[in-house]
Amino acid sequence: PEGKAVDYPDTTIDFPYGVTVVLHDPDAERSYLGFTGVLPPVSQGREFEDVISLVLFAQGGRSDLYEALRSELGASYEFSANALSLTKDVRILQIAGFVDTDKLEFAHETIKQTYENFRNSGPGSSLDGIKLRLSTNLQNVMRSPRILVPLVMESLVNGFPATRAFERHDEIEAITEDSLIDRLQKDFPSVDQLLTVIVTSNPDLIPGACVIEDPEDYRECL
Repeated sequence: PEGKAVDYPDTTIDFPYGVTVVLHDPDAERSYLGFTGVLPPVSQGREFEDVISLVLFAQGGRSDLYEALRSELGASYEFSANALSLTKDVRILQIAGFVDTDKLEFAHETIKQTYENFRNSGPGSSLDGIKLRLSTNLQNVMRSPRILVPLVMESLVNGFPATRAFERHDEIEAITEDSLIDRLQKDFPSVDQLLTVIVTSNPDLIPGACVIEDPEDYRECL
C-alpha cells in the first residue's frame, strides 16, 4: 500500500523485580493474585518450549499447579499461566487468577513454591502427549491460508526465514525433557524476580507487602 512507514522508538521495560503490591479493596468478594516476570522475546526462538512448559505447569487436571492446589482449595480458585507478547521485544510470564480470600495466604505461598520447583526440576509428567497434541494441531491449522499467512509474516518480522512456518513441527519434535529444563532454568524468571500484584479485602494476609488504597499509588511501592 502507498504511504510512509511509521518509525517507533525502541521499546524498553523498567521491570520492578521482586516487588509485592497489595491493593486493598474492602468490597472485593474474592482475592486476585498475579505473578509477572520477564521472558525472552519470540525473536530469540524456543517459544514452543514455553508453551509446553506452561501447559504442563498450569493447565488440566494433571498439571503441577492443579495437583498442588486442588486438595486444599477444592473449587475455590481459578488460575492460569501464559506467555504474553506486549510488543515484539517485550514478553512476559503471567500466572494469575482468583481465590477465596480465606485461602489467599495458602495460594500465595503454594504457587510460588510450586513454580520454583517446576522451574528447577521440570514437569512431573511426560512430554509425549502434549507434544503430539501441539504438533497435530499445528499441522491441521497449517492447511488454512488464513492461519498460514500470519505465521509466515510472524517469522519474517521476528528475523526468521519465511520457511520456518513449515518447520515448526520439527522444532516441537526436537524438544526433550532436558531442553525444557534448560529453558526453564536459564530463561524463566526465578521467584524472587517476579512482580506480585494482589487485590484483596484483607491485606494483612500478605506480611511485608506494599499496601496501597488506590491503583494510582503503585509508584510508592517501586
